[in-house]
Amino acid sequence: MGLAKGAGAVGGRAPFSPPAEPDEPGAERIARHLRRIARDVERRLGSAEGSERRIASVRASDGPPTPDGTFDLYLGVPGSALFLAALARVDGSSDDRERCLRAIAPLRRSAAPREAPPNGALTGTAGAVYALSVVAHLLDEPSLLDDAHRLADRIDLRAIAEDRFPDVACGSAGTLLCLLALGPRLDQPGPRGRTPRDLALRCADRLLVWCGEERRVRSGFSHGASGVATALARLAAVTGREDLASAALRLLARERDRFDAAAGRWTVSEQDPLASPCSWCFGAPGLALARLAVAEHVAPSRAAALREEAETALEQTLTAPPDGGLDHLCCGVFGRVETLLVAHRLTGRPDLAEGARALAHRALDAAEEAGGFRIDHPSLAASFFRGVAGIGYALLRLGGASDLPSPLHFEAPFPP
Repeated sequence: MGLAKGAGAVGGRAPFSPPAEPDEPGAERIARHLRRIARDVERRLGSAEGSERRIASVRASDGPPTPDGTFDLYLGVPGSALFLAALARVDGSSDDRERCLRAIAPLRRSAAPREAPPNGALTGTAGAVYALSVVAHLLDEPSLLDDAHRLADRIDLRAIAEDRFPDVACGSAGTLLCLLALGPRLDQPGPRGRTPRDLALRCADRLLVWCGEERRVRSGFSHGASGVATALARLAAVTGREDLASAALRLLARERDRFDAAAGRWTVSEQDPLASPCSWCFGAPGLALARLAVAEHVAPSRAAALREEAETALEQTLTAPPDGGLDHLCCGVFGRVETLLVAHRLTGRPDLAEGARALAHRALDAAEEAGGFRIDHPSLAASFFRGVAGIGYALLRLGGASDLPSPLHFEAPFPP
């Protein structure tokens, strides 16, 4: 998935096309919020202390590992850099480009072969690999893709083999998705002689073992079966391995018990009683994205059923009332906005784009009235998945830059 191939861009990608003329009257309103978000992200990056440029720190006493906010995609600098790179690409600003490069300079210096932090797209080294790969595309900077490739070589094989939470957020499914973002470097050996494809296949082996274990799987993209199925299906498309596609289909079938036929809606797992059924991480938006992703890589007869399930999840994403909760990508309104934008591109349904605009402008109404977006904690405000950087990225796509790769869908910036 991604943009068309062309000459003169990193990895053979087409030069970025400028955003289409927005067809809604809120273009200037979106631009005004983007300027405010950019100032906030830059201010918080500039005030971070130390070479690690820490944005936030989150710890948990049990459960899967959580990000330390330094170099992880979820709360750290890579996510903020994604927004700045996208902004620079859309508006052509050399200032935003330089801000992005300054922010990720410590991460680039750390791209050396040594043992990595934990697994996962959101909490581990793999998320930084994904961010560097996307930024390399957005800034047309080949050296960043080289850094991403070297950083991937730090991924710890033991962490994959011993992975107890092989989901997208903290585990091997997320690592696999991020490795596929390396595209033209997928079969290039790193300093240790391992290729990103080798590492991705190790992740798949761990996921297949997990899929074979008897348990009721958690639902959702970030922490559940939907994200794991997406990772397996995408690697199946790259490798031609039918066993991976079959495992993806079996996982989604096991997740089907979360559909309440009487109510016509998807519910969340019992393990996550406080999760919103309309959040990207646990609920219907992520389930829709997974089914659309897997449907691209399986037989037409199987794809039709998956698209029907995606339709019910998208309807829930479209029509659920505002919950008065949060605005960010992970658990909030803009996760729904971004999901609808991705689904619009994959299905061609104009009502999905219209729904995304309506949701976003309601959130902007509330933010203007309250004096800011609804974020869990001020320390998270500059982050991507829990702060305004991700909201800004979604607003860029909403404003016409729809061919920016979607981090919620972990779209690869380069064809594998």
